[in-house]
Amino acid sequence: MQKLSIIIPVFNVENYIDKCIKSVQESVNYFLTANSISADSIMEKLEVILIDDGSTDSSKVIADQYSKACDYITVIHKMNEGVSKARNVGLRMAKGSYIWFVDSDDEVSKDSIDIIIRNINKEGTTDIFLYDAIKISGEKASDWSHFSLEWASESLEFNMMLSAGALYFPILNQDKKCNIENTKIPLAAPWDKVVRRKFLLENEIEFNEELRVLDDMVFSMKIFSCSKITRYTKEKIYKYRYVDNSITHCYTPDRVAKDTIVWEKLWEEYDRIFELNNILYNSRIQEIYEQAIYLRIIKSFSISCSLSLFNKKNPYGFRTKLKSAKMTVKLPYYNSAFKNVHLKNAEWKLKPVIIMARLRFMTGIFLLSKLNELV
Repeated sequence: MQKLSIIIPVFNVENYIDKCIKSVQESVNYFLTANSISADSIMEKLEVILIDDGSTDSSKVIADQYSKACDYITVIHKMNEGVSKARNVGLRMAKGSYIWFVDSDDEVSKDSIDIIIRNINKEGTTDIFLYDAIKISGEKASDWSHFSLEWASESLEFNMMLSAGALYFPILNQDKKCNIENTKIPLAAPWDKVVRRKFLLENEIEFNEELRVLDDMVFSMKIFSCSKITRYTKEKIYKYRYVDNSITHCYTPDRVAKDTIVWEKLWEEYDRIFELNNILYNSRIQEIYEQAIYLRIIKSFSISCSLSLFNKKNPYGFRTKLKSAKMTVKLPYYNSAFKNVHLKNAEWKLKPVIIMARLRFMTGIFLLSKLNELV
């Protein structure tokens, strides 16, 4: 039986970590009962690694309490260096055949561990298992389903399209030859995937520790592009908690600077991917991939308008905000994206942003940003 490693980075989540770890315990108990397995043998099949990334609240205390109570839970305390570093520390420690990254403010489904271990033992050469989830927003739970039908792919082109979809998921609707159904659910998160550890090691894939935003997107892009076998099942293994006041929705004055680092690394990965898969050079896949990058840059620009450039907490005056937005559009990566993107590939809410950016009509982008906040 193959072993599963669950890696959970922890940083100042005292309001959520108890529910997260309890959900893992419940899933372990369900697995033991469903398979008539003794609790004494669980460590042969599962390990849970909690990486305390320098928490300053009671998160680290709670983590230690669970570690003392459960043999299969290990806690590592380290200085605060970001979630990417924390995940990589867990990955380097992991002994399992497969890796599952879980966020400490979310929960896992009761039957998740049983589902995953059953699948990795049945299809043990699969590089990536992609699963569905449940999205929880306040008291409301909604479906988080990627596609309507299950599939398994050993196609390089199909997996490359998934890689492009990790950057900008609406792009999956642009190529009918790969027969990928368009999805309304992003493919960038790490927690809806279970990945073969040897596959990660062989391809030297980790989270990029230089990135402070979109690191999970770059990770998903890389694993899809390297995968030989990707398998999608509609079983729901995860409960994703949408928190409206999370860091991705708060005022972030340096958001553009953080994004710019991502674009540099993104193009580096693009060159590496197509060098490894040189049979795809000058193909439709390469063009679609480039369009996905352009659209991701433009989408992030739109997000930066809300989080930074035109955010109500931005202390600068209106004229200065317009000037900053105009300067951002002129930066090399943004300028190239707005210039080379095909309007037909963009989702409807990005099309007016593209048009106004090309016209350098920043007042229009400001109004769109405000409208987006209201929506």
